[in-house]
Amino acid sequence: MKYMTKHDYLRFKRCPRLFAYTWNDYPKGLYEHNAVIDFFSNQGKKVGLLFQEVFKQHKTYTCAEKKHSMAILETKRVMPEVDIIFEGAFGYEKLFTRPDILKHKCRELIEVKSTSVVKEEHLYDAAFQKYVLQKCEVDIGTVKIGHINKSYVRRGELDLHELFTFTDVSEEVELKLIELEQDLLTIKIIMDDDTLPARNIGRHCTGDVVCPYKDVCWGNCASDSIFNLRRDVTGKKFDLHKAGVRSIKDIPDYVQLTRYQSLQKEAEIQSCSVIDHATISDVLKKIVYPIYFLDFETYSLAIPKLEMASPFQQIPSQASIHLLKGPHHKPKHFGFLHDKDSDPRYALTTFLLDKLGTSGTIVVYHASFEISRLYELIQVNPDKEAGILALIDRVWDLETIFEKGLLVHPGFQGSTSIKKVLPILCPELSYEGLEVDNGILASIQYLKMICPETSGEEKLRIKISLETYCEKDTFAMYAILKKLWRVL
Repeated sequence: MKYMTKHDYLRFKRCPRLFAYTWNDYPKGLYEHNAVIDFFSNQGKKVGLLFQEVFKQHKTYTCAEKKHSMAILETKRVMPEVDIIFEGAFGYEKLFTRPDILKHKCRELIEVKSTSVVKEEHLYDAAFQKYVLQKCEVDIGTVKIGHINKSYVRRGELDLHELFTFTDVSEEVELKLIELEQDLLTIKIIMDDDTLPARNIGRHCTGDVVCPYKDVCWGNCASDSIFNLRRDVTGKKFDLHKAGVRSIKDIPDYVQLTRYQSLQKEAEIQSCSVIDHATISDVLKKIVYPIYFLDFETYSLAIPKLEMASPFQQIPSQASIHLLKGPHHKPKHFGFLHDKDSDPRYALTTFLLDKLGTSGTIVVYHASFEISRLYELIQVNPDKEAGILALIDRVWDLETIFEKGLLVHPGFQGSTSIKKVLPILCPELSYEGLEVDNGILASIQYLKMICPETSGEEKLRIKISLETYCEKDTFAMYAILKKLWRVL
């Protein structure tokens, strides 16, 4: 028998058509695992196992059987003998669930999440599980979400009771149960009918994770520029698309746009850049030589492994600096990459204070990120606070020019990311062909590099790819700034 799980239900809540695609295995091959998916999946598993340690003083049992039917039988057999069962299996008709933590004698269900906040999808997840459990005559009175306390700071050994927290969501789940019962009627129709639900293009197609079936649903409309409307928090672009508007330049005049969106429309109409020469000129006058182009690469873990680190804290492990001494000089590169399985923050601080000097502008892209990392370095290097604060005072954000709409180009596609800006302003440069071409992948590859199990040959290969990527970021800033000087 093919069972419907909580994951299937969450897909339905996101989009009925997404549920239909996955339930019917159509079209096959679109769900492809990659390094990013595997990383977050493995991190979630580690969090789940650590949560189990919180209850080690109780009589517990972990159901390890993978086959649904056998796992259900195993769960029934051990439940009377234990206080808590981890990953127990329960099936009702076509519904199947494996609760993370079931304190059945206390009538308590705990769903574990490797996040620092409770999200609405977690409530639907828990509601599905409670529904199945109660249909299996397992009474549930309390439902909790076990998640991570982001304010926890590691000092010595992990304190799991401080690291983890439990939020009672019993009342919220009761409301979701009413919704779930109605949803199951629709789901049954989808299961029994070969007809796909109506296509509904919307914000759910992208969200935190882009739907793997997006191209199937969107087809040729994926290239419509209306979807590049910047910071469309209300989903205006989807309403316009449904009304037949395909391009930003065709947005009716009566539609209210933000200042940046209006500039996007103007750039689309003119098919070229819209540039505020005077303001850019004034802004660039704030830059003084020597100019240092700075970029960090970081990694983030749900479970902090370093002293004085918090869950999900961005730990800087790599830095790139391009130094431009004067208008007639060529940029000189300095790189830092901590390639050991230890705390990189002390050596990085020394590198920065040594290479960034005491005068000149420090150019970054998206300054809030770099500035936050610098302030965090003070926490572990309090004796170097004055020097780090002096660096912060010299930081200048190159992205501001694009963020404020001083230069808008249709090719930016509504983004101010350096990876969108660079190929438009400097088409001779790009990130294409790099083994590591984004920050998330750089983080994952870094953790793989410092893993003791990784071979020496693989470590070297990763190190080279990380150094190439980070150096590209700071050279890109130099190239963009040089282009701006030429435009003015």
